[in-house]
Amino acid sequence: MYGVLIWLDSSSLTAGAAGSADPARRGATLALHSMAGYAGGFVGPIVIGWILDRAGGMSPVAWGSRSSTSR
Repeated sequence: MYGVLIWLDSSSLTAGAAGSADPARRGATLALHSMAGYAGGFVGPIVIGWILDRAGGMSPVAWGSRSSTSR
């Protein structure tokens, strides 16, 4: 559900960035907008993986579960 909502919101955010940018810098604005989005998509999974490793890897605590036997 989250992914669908993000896709729906993405075009509005891009249109807002393009519409509010100085016309002389619109291309640079859209380039930075895209770069920030792709950078977040690249760095985000790496950071989450690092956090999970530091919290215990495959342990139930790292993933926020109470315990593997409680199910």
